Amino acid sequence: MLIEGSANAVAFEQYIEKILTPAFSEGQIVLMDNLAAHKSVRVAEVIQSRGCQLLFFSELLARLLTH
Repeated sequence: MLIEGSANAVAFEQYIEKILTPAFSEGQIVLMDNLAAHKSVRVAEVIQSRGCQLLFFSELLARLLTH
C-alpha cells in the first residue's frame, strides 16, 4: 500500500482493514498510541470483528516510552 503525502484517518483505516488485520488471530491484543487516526470507530470495528481487543497507551505511558 502506497500513501502519497501524509497519512490520515481514512488511509489508516484502509491499512488496518486490508493489510494488518488479515494477519490477526482471535484473542490478540492490538496496542496503539493516542493518535487521532487510531481512534476512529471504523478501526475499532475492524479490529474487534477479528476477535481482537483494541487498547490504547495512556498519554503518560506514551510519554514515558519516548524518553
